[in-house]
Amino acid sequence: MKYNTKQKQLIIETLKKYDNQYVCAKELEEILLLSVSKATLYRYLDDLSKENIINKHYNEQNNCYEYQYIDDDDCLNHLHLKCNVCGKIIHLHEFNINTNNSFVLDYAHTLLYGTCNNCLKRKS
Repeated sequence: MKYNTKQKQLIIETLKKYDNQYVCAKELEEILLLSVSKATLYRYLDDLSKENIINKHYNEQNNCYEYQYIDDDDCLNHLHLKCNVCGKIIHLHEFNINTNNSFVLDYAHTLLYGTCNNCLKRKS
């Protein structure tokens, strides 16, 4: 049985503040430095990911793991887009990949990268 400690709740509340964004583990370390030890932070991030409370993705550009709080179970059932410029997360609720049942996509661990419309408009 997993306990709901003050540190665990603090990590969840911190991730909730970053609505529709991924937060690098290194950033979380800095934010929670005085409240949660590094070992505790990483242990809880691992637990929360396994419990499907947060999404976990590796960002090759920044060479770190990033985390996002999952609002509801529906986040586990659709793809997500991440803007390379502003970091915004876009939920693709209506997207479906038909693979003739030969492949089942893991939506919870799939993140597509690109540029959102707002950032494209700013470039032009």
